[in-house]
Amino acid sequence: VDIASYTSDAMADFKPESFDVVISCCGCGNKLDGDKEAWKKRTVFMDWNLDDPPAIDPGDLSAYRRVRDECKAKVQELLRSLEAPTWGPQYKHNVMFLCNHNSCRSQMADGWLRTLRGSASVGVASAGIVGGTAVKEGAITVMKEAGVDIASYTSDAMADFKPESFDVVISCCGCGNKLDGDKEAWKKRTVFMDWNLDDPPAIDPGDLSAYKRVRDECKAEVQELLSQLQEGNSGN
Repeated sequence: VDIASYTSDAMADFKPESFDVVISCCGCGNKLDGDKEAWKKRTVFMDWNLDDPPAIDPGDLSAYRRVRDECKAKVQELLRSLEAPTWGPQYKHNVMFLCNHNSCRSQMADGWLRTLRGSASVGVASAGIVGGTAVKEGAITVMKEAGVDIASYTSDAMADFKPESFDVVISCCGCGNKLDGDKEAWKKRTVFMDWNLDDPPAIDPGDLSAYKRVRDECKAEVQELLSQLQEGNSGN
């Protein structure tokens, strides 16, 4: 890969609305505030937090090579996530995971289903009943420890989806009672369940133990859901 002719440009020379995917390579997302905050509000924003080779290389280019390879893996994963729709009419079943803000429990469930579905024709999306915010760092950390990378997942609003696109709707947080009025159609899909998982950000003592427990509970629920869907008895 020859990058010798590449120019080093300033972010100020570009407009955020020209891009739907924004990647902070260096963990500098916290610098995108004030008039720069629009960059963090694009459809996809991720902070890869790659090490800085010039700052740490011992002189043999080993740090450069390591970060080069890490960067390649990140780009490959990004391309896969952009190319492959996670839900839609091409799937036999489509599952929507809901919680208040699509920041933790529904993101974990989404990640588990994408990882565990294998060749099963099960699409998946997740959304917030109130609206999207951002994926909690604690959720990203404990899922990564379990081998599931949800760092690139977006936090979306339920209003951006249509209930008729999904035959299975799961409320992860006991928030099914908020699905009334014009939202009631979500509860009337073929399958509706309320898993009522605890909210890790609200109860974690600071050691991520609550995140880990709910992560594992969520995995068990997703495994059971997949078994039901594959057996064809989920509507019973």
